[in-house]
Amino acid sequence: MSAFTESERQEMLSSLLSSRDLFLSALAGVSEEQGAIRISPDCWTIRDCVEHVASAERLMLRSIEKAPATGAYANPARDQATRQGMLDRTRKRIAPEMVKPSGRFCSLGEAIESFCQHRQRTIAFVEQTQEDLRQRCIDHPLLGPIDGYQLLLAMVLHPQRHAAQIEEIKASSTFRSLAAAAS
Repeated sequence: MSAFTESERQEMLSSLLSSRDLFLSALAGVSEEQGAIRISPDCWTIRDCVEHVASAERLMLRSIEKAPATGAYANPARDQATRQGMLDRTRKRIAPEMVKPSGRFCSLGEAIESFCQHRQRTIAFVEQTQEDLRQRCIDHPLLGPIDGYQLLLAMVLHPQRHAAQIEEIKASSTFRSLAAAAS
């Protein structure tokens, strides 16, 4: 059995491209200075969001590639729960330590480029894999036990979640006033 039917593969590829484009659209026009604006002490900057998404993309793909094919967690019924959990911004989530922003990138542009490179690797993986990803078992730090297909769903939705966060930052009065003062 292959990882996807051809229509599932094409749907996943389309979703990966769409979420990439949505994320990049949220970043369009954000200057380096604006990317560094922190609207409150407990909020990430836009650059922090991009660093986190780029780091998570890299680690999630690595998790799929290295996951054992035991089938123990293969549960397609969890697809919808994965979708809902990733997009629900009413609950603040604490990022796992390994993907928390830590200044890995010198600039917003460098962080965006890293995300784009890692997303392209994810797309290439989906194009090429012949594995049954439902048999790949991953213990996700926030979602719990999921299969490889569900982790790909999370990878589609994760940039969308943070695109919404970036739009919230840009819409804040603090951001607008600080951005206006910086220009």
